[in-house]
Order: sequence, then structure tokens, then C-alpha cells
Amino acid sequence: MSKNADIKRLKEENEDLKSQIEKLVEKVDNLSQNVLSTKEASSAIKWPQFNDISLNCDNGRSGEQEEPLSSEKKKSVEFLSNQYDQVLKELDQIKAEIKE
Repeated sequence: MSKNADIKRLKEENEDLKSQIEKLVEKVDNLSQNVLSTKEASSAIKWPQFNDISLNCDNGRSGEQEEPLSSEKKKSVEFLSNQYDQVLKELDQIKAEIKE
């Protein structure tokens, strides 16, 4: 190959790499937004306090609490944990792509 062909090929490879980097940066930005959204969602959840639970108890007997509130809390924690795990997986994929 001639030097001109090599230069042209290298320029094309450089442009491809720039495009890939831009896509990866965009992916990281999106993941960062996802993390922020998840954090905001977590802080927006009204975690029940003991007084809230006892006020919502319709059975009139002291010491008994309704379980749905704790199951809602478990679901929220599970959702946020899954979101966090997904973000970590995607970040690992991006790191692997960058190393290639």
C-alpha cells in the first residue's frame, strides 16, 4: 500500500474511534442521569414511620401492624437495588468497550 492509502485508512479509523467514543460518552451521560433519577426516586419515597403504621391500623388492637407497608418498602428497595445493579453492569460494559 502507498503512504496515501495508509494515511486515508488511518484517518477513517480515527473517525470511527471518535464516533465510538462519542457514543460511549453519551451512554455514560445517560447512565449518570439514570443514577440521579434513581436517587431522586429513592429520596421521594415516603418511608413509613412507626406512628404512620399505627395510625393506619384499622383493627383497633395495640401492637399489631399492617404488613402491606413493609412489603411496599421491600419492593421499593428491591427496585432501587435492581436499577443500581443494572447501572453497574452497563458501566462495566462501557469500560470493557473502552479497553478494546
